[in-house]
Amino acid sequence: MRRLLTVVLLAGAGLLLAAAVALHSPDPAGAAPRAKGPPPRSEPDGPKPGRGPATRPGSSGRYHRYSRPLTKEQEQEVLDYIKKKRPDLHSQVVEYRQKDPRRYQRTVRMMWGFVSQLKRLPPEVAEAHEALQQARVRMWRIVRDLREPQNAAEKKRLEAQLRDQAATAFDAEQTIRGHRLTELAEQIKDLKAELRARAADRDNRIHEMVEWMKRGASRSSGPPSGPPADRGKPSRQPGGKGKGKTAAGR
Repeated sequence: MRRLLTVVLLAGAGLLLAAAVALHSPDPAGAAPRAKGPPPRSEPDGPKPGRGPATRPGSSGRYHRYSRPLTKEQEQEVLDYIKKKRPDLHSQVVEYRQKDPRRYQRTVRMMWGFVSQLKRLPPEVAEAHEALQQARVRMWRIVRDLREPQNAAEKKRLEAQLRDQAATAFDAEQTIRGHRLTELAEQIKDLKAELRARAADRDNRIHEMVEWMKRGASRSSGPPSGPPADRGKPSRQPGGKGKGKTAAGR
């Protein structure tokens, strides 16, 4: 599971970013809720290709899991998190709970994926993810302001702010990438140990494979999909739980 944690976090973080920006761009009175947020994916400050939602939350598609209602405990955990980390956003979310319940539920569901995953990371890495998202939101707002006519002094001030936020985002990304490298090093260590164990057990593995192939041939017209020694074994990924294929068997 930890092997995929970084990817899941990035996807969840992209949704959190969109939710944060959307809440600071309220709909006109009486208008139906509609998706708002960073610029389209084709622009450099928008969600990266393959990272944004394929469909609106609540519809069928890759992010259909966000349509599942949260428990009261999960909902409160999201509210507690943004109250601590983003008080301005918290007030907006609470306002939407009364003003626009459908938008409130959609936003809280999107945020839950990000918040729930942060608990499983070291504190400094969790803080880096939060810092990265806040910097991206601020950069998007600064770029939005730069699109409006500005005098030379104001433009220079905004560009300096943009560079400062980009530096913050870069430093946060370095922390996140360093953590990812540590995870990969642990996986490589485990895989090397598994390789040595397989080599030491060579004769038994060969015997098991022969017997398994003989049994499979008597039950079907084609060869089985994989060797028995790599099937149904506990995961050797760092933090892996339960049973499933090893990383080498994938």
